[in-house]
Amino acid sequence: MKSQYQIGAGKAKIVITGDMFPFGFGRGMSFTGIHDDLYVRAILLKNDSAEVLLIGVDLDSFGHIEEWKEKIKTVIDIPEDSIFVSHTHNHESIHVRNDKDDNPEGDADTAKAEKLVWEAMAKAIETAKSTVQPGKVSYGEGWCDVNINREFKYNGYYMIGRNPQGPSDKTVRVFRFSDLQDKPIAFFVNYAVHGSVMAEMMECEDYKLEITADLPGYTSRYIEERFDDSVVALWTSGAAGNQDAKYRAQRYAFRADGTLYRYNVGAQGYALCDMQARDLAEEILRVSEQVMAPGDAEGTLACVQTVCVVPGKMTRGPGHGPKGPGGPGGKGPGPMDPNHVIAEGEMMKDVDINQPNGSPVTVHAGLIVIGDTALATVSGEETYALGEMVQTVLREKFRNVICLTQTNGYIGYMSEEAGFDRRVRSALVTQLARGQAEKVVVETPLHLAEKLGY
Repeated sequence: MKSQYQIGAGKAKIVITGDMFPFGFGRGMSFTGIHDDLYVRAILLKNDSAEVLLIGVDLDSFGHIEEWKEKIKTVIDIPEDSIFVSHTHNHESIHVRNDKDDNPEGDADTAKAEKLVWEAMAKAIETAKSTVQPGKVSYGEGWCDVNINREFKYNGYYMIGRNPQGPSDKTVRVFRFSDLQDKPIAFFVNYAVHGSVMAEMMECEDYKLEITADLPGYTSRYIEERFDDSVVALWTSGAAGNQDAKYRAQRYAFRADGTLYRYNVGAQGYALCDMQARDLAEEILRVSEQVMAPGDAEGTLACVQTVCVVPGKMTRGPGHGPKGPGGPGGKGPGPMDPNHVIAEGEMMKDVDINQPNGSPVTVHAGLIVIGDTALATVSGEETYALGEMVQTVLREKFRNVICLTQTNGYIGYMSEEAGFDRRVRSALVTQLARGQAEKVVVETPLHLAEKLGY
C-alpha cells in the first residue's frame, strides 16, 4: 500500500585521537596516523506500512550483526528485520570483527575500534531519528568508468590484476531522498567496485600506513561538500567481488621482455583516489539533477531478512597478510619481491577447491522494496556474474534491481560455479562450497519477494 514517505538522515565521524597510534590494522600491521576521516552514515525511511534503517560504515569488514542490532535497538525502536548495516570495504580502515573472527577481548585495538564505531553509529542514528520529516523518493541510474574486472590470467593461473576485457558493471544506481520542496536530504549510492585504490600501500618502502576511507569515502565526501554538508551521501557496494578500482596505487605491469612486475606509486595514489571519486560523484550528481524525476511523496516500502546456512568447503586459498604461505601463520602472499611475481592460482595448483565437506557457513540475506526498486542484500562479496543472475531473476518482478553486498555481516567472497572451473581468486578463497553462492544470492531473493507478496 502506498503512503507518505518520512525521511531522516545522520552522519557522525569515528573519532580516533592521536594518542591511540600505533593502531592495529587487523592484518598484522599498525596504522601510524589518519589521512582522512572515517564516518558512519544513516538514512531512516518510513511510511505507514514499514520502516527501513540503512547504515553505512567506512570499514574493511563488519560482522556479528546480531550483537550490533541489539545495540542499535537501544537507540531506536525498530524491528530487527528493518536494520541493514553495510560497510564500504575500504581496505585501509580500523578493524572490527568480521564473521570469521572470535571475540575481540584478546585484541585490544579491535575492542577499542568497536567502541569507537558504536559511538559514531549511535550519533548518526540519533540524528536520523530526530530529523525525520515528510519527503520524496527518486531513483535513477547512470554510468561511470572507474572500475575494472580484476581476474587477470598470468602464466596459466589467475591473480588479482587488470583485465580490461573482463565483464564489468559500470552502472551507478542512486536514490535521492528530498523534502517536499525538493531539497535533498540524503543520497543512497550503489556501485560495483572495491575500495582499494590505496590497498597494499604497506608494501611500499618509506610509506606510512594511514587510515583512509578510500574511493567510497572520497565519493561520499564530495557529494556532501557540494551541499555544504547539509546532506548525507551513503555509499554501498554492488556486485564487486571481482571488480577493482580502475587505477590503484599498487599495480602490475609488463617489462619490455614480457615478464611481469609490480610497482607502487606510494602516497601519490591519493591523487588517483581523488580523480576517480570525483568522476563517480559528478555522475551521481548528474543523475540526480538531469535523469531523475522530481520524486514520489507517496510510495510502497517493505523489507524482510533471512539467515541461510549452507555447506562450506574445507580448503581455502591464500588470503591477506604480511606473511607468505610458508611463513609463520601462513596468512597469505602479502608483500613480496616485485621482481618475483607468482599468481595466487599457481600457489594453489595442487589444491582441490571443490571439497564440499567444510564447516557450514552462515550468510545473511534480505530484500528491501522501495517503490518499484528492489534491493537484494547479502553479507558477502558476490561477483559480477552472480550480480547479473540476481538482476535477471528479480527484473521479472521489479523495474529496478540493486545488488546490495557487504550488508549485515561479512563472509568474504562468493563465486559462481564457473569461477571454480577457472580457479579464480573468488573461488580459491571463498568459504562457500561449489554451487552454494547461486542458491543464496539468486534463489533466496525470489523466496523473499514471494514472502512480501511479489
